Amino acid sequence: MAAVTFPAVSGSWSKANMSAAAWKRHIIRQLKHRDRTQKYMYQDLIKSYNKLLERTKIFDPLNERLQVEFLNIFSDHLNSRLDVTSTVHRLEDPETLQLQHQKEVTKLEKTNGELAVQIYELGQNLQIKQKELEELQSRLKGVEGFFSGVVKRNVELHESVKKITCENTNIKQRYDELLKQHRTKEEELQKITNDLSEATAGIVKLKSLQADDMNNDNDRECQARWAKQLASAAAKVIDTTPKTVQCNEDTANTDEAPAVIRRAFRSASATFLSPIFTLKENILYKMRRVESLCDDFKGPSFVCWSSRLPTKALEIVEAHESDINAAKFSSISQTLATGGDDRIIKLWDVVAGRLESRTSLQRSSSGITSIEFDPTGYRILAASYEGAVHLWEVNACRPTYVLTGHRHKVTAAKFKSLYHQAVTGSFDRTLKIWDLNRGACTDTIQVSSYCSDVVSLEFLVISGHHDKKIRFWDCRTKVCTNEIPVEGRVTSLNVTCDHSQLLSCSRDDTLKVVDLRKMNCCRQTFRADGFKCGSDITKAIFSPDGSFVTAGSADGTLFVWNVKTGKLEASLAGQHSSCVNAVTWSTSGEYVVSVDRGKKAVLWSDY
Repeated sequence: MAAVTFPAVSGSWSKANMSAAAWKRHIIRQLKHRDRTQKYMYQDLIKSYNKLLERTKIFDPLNERLQVEFLNIFSDHLNSRLDVTSTVHRLEDPETLQLQHQKEVTKLEKTNGELAVQIYELGQNLQIKQKELEELQSRLKGVEGFFSGVVKRNVELHESVKKITCENTNIKQRYDELLKQHRTKEEELQKITNDLSEATAGIVKLKSLQADDMNNDNDRECQARWAKQLASAAAKVIDTTPKTVQCNEDTANTDEAPAVIRRAFRSASATFLSPIFTLKENILYKMRRVESLCDDFKGPSFVCWSSRLPTKALEIVEAHESDINAAKFSSISQTLATGGDDRIIKLWDVVAGRLESRTSLQRSSSGITSIEFDPTGYRILAASYEGAVHLWEVNACRPTYVLTGHRHKVTAAKFKSLYHQAVTGSFDRTLKIWDLNRGACTDTIQVSSYCSDVVSLEFLVISGHHDKKIRFWDCRTKVCTNEIPVEGRVTSLNVTCDHSQLLSCSRDDTLKVVDLRKMNCCRQTFRADGFKCGSDITKAIFSPDGSFVTAGSADGTLFVWNVKTGKLEASLAGQHSSCVNAVTWSTSGEYVVSVDRGKKAVLWSDY
């Protein structure tokens, strides 16, 4: 029996076991699938049922209490009915009574169920109301907090309003006080203005009287000089007898006849002025004589063939006691004139590379702003801060004329092509043309901006202004014929000796060359690193031959440009410690002088 094997049976048994296991797994998978699907469908219902059970457990104590109360009430009711109808109950059938009792219990249970449902609904409503109440209470707290903040803010605003009201009251009181003070100050200012006007009128009148006195003194001096000359001429005795020269034998033997030579004579009456030659005629005669002398004068002149490029400071002098505003070389010599805020014009001679003081011209009542020599080199025209222009004789110690008429400081005064005429520019927005023989203004040109500098040609006056424009004026019609705009306030103007080019300096730190022959177009602009126009009176100038332009910077450096190449030729630093106000070039082209706000004058050359 042990040796018997059943291979086929064992194989079928293993297959049956495998199929049974697969079938079980399949059943388990199907159950799980059904469980998942059906459980998912009834999951919400199960949760609701569980919640309902939990809620019923909550109401179990209440239900028990109600049942106890119901039993008590029912027992009392039964006792009362038994007392009233004891006889009837004794006669009734017990089964009937039990049925009635069962109906009443069922009714009471139904009522109990309805009451339980109502209690549950009321409980749910109560919970909802409690939630709503909590929300309302939270909102109420928020509203109360906001209201308290509003109340607090309202209190603060009320306090602020009270404070501002008090401040406004104080400010109103202060304003009233200041208004009273302002009215008082206005009255005082009006009074001071009136006093100033009266004082100005008095000063103008006094200046006019001084000028008249000075002119009268000059006239008296001229009259005395002419009277002395006439008296000396009248005192001379001239022999009017003709003299005969005898000829010698050689002369007698010649073919020529002996000549009788008579000396030209002039009688005393020829040089004596009759009493009819009145004082007025004498003055007019003197004026014509002076004008004739000026027109006919041909002084020595320096011809500049080639200007030297300044490279070295030859001498540094403290020329004035305050700022130096102007410097100018004479047109016929190496004489230099400087003027500044100390109200003095100083004359210097350049001798062997040194500045030697020559003389001082005083009598100016305010600072000097501009200096100009006439072409003869014997007269100086000086502008001043007080609104007057002084005409000086170089060899005199006081001005020949004081030209008054500007209401503000005069920034420029230049001689015209006719030596007895001059043109001036001022901060009172006017250009004036003067007759220097009469010391009177002949024409006034109204301009639209402060005038900083002027140059004069034959029938043309060119002016530079603070409104960044260069204007060209026809002296005959007093009409502006052209305007050239620049990028900054114009500080100076200068023309070449042949009147072909105009140089302007402006506060945009540039120098511009304008070609006067080609529709007044800007031909060249000069700039340099470190060059800065230091003030509204900074002067730039051409060299005498027109090959260089030079100007001083705000830091005291002197810059020199080449006109032909437009390149910077020299930058001379270290001698001036303050802003360079003016530069002038000697007529010979040998020397350059620069002056600054630090009272210094520096003489430059190339050796």
